[in-house]
Amino acid sequence: MLSLLHGKSVEPHLLMRRIPLEQVPEDEKEAAAWLQNLFVEKDKIIDSFLETGSFFKTSGIKEVPAYVNKRRLCSLVNFVCWAVFSLSCIFYYVITSLLAANWTAFITALSVLGLFYWLMGQAINKTQISKASNYGSSKSVAK
Repeated sequence: MLSLLHGKSVEPHLLMRRIPLEQVPEDEKEAAAWLQNLFVEKDKIIDSFLETGSFFKTSGIKEVPAYVNKRRLCSLVNFVCWAVFSLSCIFYYVITSLLAANWTAFITALSVLGLFYWLMGQAINKTQISKASNYGSSKSVAK
């Protein structure tokens, strides 16, 4: 996400599948074992992707055809319209405060914009997986 904030391109890869509810055991112990096996399978898929760039090459999961979403014109038009509207309002306020020599409003507007940019960076920085806790990653030793 931080790379998006800095304007770098990102290519997401996503693997989704439906799990019918009939496959999920109703018994608590069986459901726990089923869920643990599902997480083991997920870890194999992630390891395969990190090593080979494919979810299926070394994971042992049957390959499914890729589906690539086509870019839609209406999404671009929606984004451009909102960007033009919001940026024109912001620039109008900043430029009129500058032309009216209202330095307090000008500095306040730039400070608010800078604060929003900094807060967005902090929010993204706090949610990075590299900063996650190690809770639950190793078995705790009984005292």
